[in-house]
Amino acid sequence: GVIKLPEFMHIEGGDVIVHNDKVFIGTYSEDDYSSLITARTNNSSINYLKKMIANKEIIPLDLKKSNSDIYKNTLHLDCCFQTISNDKAIICPDGFSNKKDAEFLINYFGENNVFIGTPEETFELTSNVLVISPEVIVSNVKFKRLNSWLENKGILVERVDYTNVSKMSGLFRCSTLPLNRES
Repeated sequence: GVIKLPEFMHIEGGDVIVHNDKVFIGTYSEDDYSSLITARTNNSSINYLKKMIANKEIIPLDLKKSNSDIYKNTLHLDCCFQTISNDKAIICPDGFSNKKDAEFLINYFGENNVFIGTPEETFELTSNVLVISPEVIVSNVKFKRLNSWLENKGILVERVDYTNVSKMSGLFRCSTLPLNRES
C-alpha cells in the first residue's frame, strides 16, 4: 500500500534502505533542521513510520549535514550506506554524525562482510552503487578498491564511467527508481 505523510513530515527515497525485517532511515535530528537545505528526512516522519509499519523495525541513522562544507555533508543515507545481500554492506562511517550508528551497522553485518569506506570514498559516494542482485552490482569504474573487494567476495561488478552524473551529487542508486519492490 501507499503511505501518505502529512505535509510537515519529510522523507526522501535516498534516505530509506529496506533490508529484510529492517528499514534503515537516514535522518537529521538537530534543532537547525529547517535551515539546512540538505536535511531531507525529519524525526516526525520516523515516528510516524514506526506506527504505520509494525512488521518492520525502523532504525534511524543520523547523517552529517552542512550548507557550507561539502566534506561535512551527506545528502542521503545511500551516500554512506548500501546493503548488498543479507550479510554484506558498504559503509562509509564519515557520512554519519554519530560514530555509534556506523559501528552499529558494522557490527550488524560483521566486520568481514563490510566494505568500510575512507573519508575520500565517502565524498566520492562510493556506497551509491546499483545492486542488481547479491551477485551483480553496477559500480563506478573509478571505485577500484570497492570493485576489487566486491569481486573478492564473488560478486560480478559491471563497471560504468559515471563521472558526469557524480557532478550532480548523485550516482547509481540516485538515478534509478524501483517501481516495484518484492521481498
